[in-house]
Order: sequence, then C-alpha cells, then structure tokens
Amino acid sequence: VSLQDPQLQAIRKKMEKNNRIALIEKQKKLERNVKKVYKKLSKEIKAGQVEITHKDQNLIIRIAENATFSKNKAKLHPNFNKMFDKVADILHDIKGDIAIAGHTDDKKIVSRKFKTHWDLSAARALTLSQALMKKGDIDPERITIQAHGSTKPIVVNNSEINRRKNRRVEIIIKH
Repeated sequence: VSLQDPQLQAIRKKMEKNNRIALIEKQKKLERNVKKVYKKLSKEIKAGQVEITHKDQNLIIRIAENATFSKNKAKLHPNFNKMFDKVADILHDIKGDIAIAGHTDDKKIVSRKFKTHWDLSAARALTLSQALMKKGDIDPERITIQAHGSTKPIVVNNSEINRRKNRRVEIIIKH
C-alpha cells in the first residue's frame, strides 16, 4: 500500500491531531493537579518539608526525610500525621497510578535492621505505601514501590545539607 494513498494520509493526520489533543489535555490536567497539591500543602512547602514538581507528565510530591522518618529508620514520625492526612486526601482525589520511591544519601548506614541503602529506601517506600492503603483508602492496584537507595540524588552528596535533601520519599502520580 502506498503511503501516498489519500485515505491513509487522512487517517494519519487525524491520528496525529488526536494525539496532540490528548497530550494538551494531559498537560492541562497535570497543571490543575499541581495547583491543587500546592494549595493543599502550601504550609509544608513553605516550611521546606515538601517540594512539588513534575516530569514526563508525572506529578511528583517530594517529602523530606525529617518530615516523615527519623534518620536510618522506616517508622513514620507521629508528627507526620497531619501532613499524611493531606497527602492521602490528595491521592484519593487525583486519579492515576502512584509510585512511592524511597531515596537515601551516600553515608554509611549505621543500623542493625538495614544493611544497605536499598534496604532502607525499600522499607520506607513500603511503610508509606501500606499506610496510604490502610488509612488513606487508596486502592492497592494503583500503588507500586521503588527503592533507589543512594543512586538518584537530586544534589551532589558533598555536604550534610545536600545529604539531607537526598534523603526523601517521592510520591509520583502518573497522568
């Protein structure tokens, strides 16, 4: 079949147009959701506990370690409850698959329970995902967990301030 066939050309153009429209709609939805999340977590953002960003049509809620866990631990802080409720509400309202990603810095772990950064980051992602499914009424089919250990720093691990930034949990909502 020739690619010059007018019917095939018309179909191809229509498909390209539909793809562009779908991409624009996804982008608008992402922008609305970023604004919604920013509004809901503005206090935590101003306090430096949370960052909101987006990448590849995904909304990312980046939560600092000091807001969620003690250093080298995978048990949620009791003072995380208020923020947790807000995050659970957000995830309940925004549709899409959710990835919970644990991250650490590159410092040697001093813990009997966790031998590697992978262990700690996986445990933190699992802890948060289980809490969201239980208390936040989030469908388990929407959630996956990721353990990145120290392999995906957002800044260079050359100071305690930077290491603190790299110790985080990210909630990635796929649009």
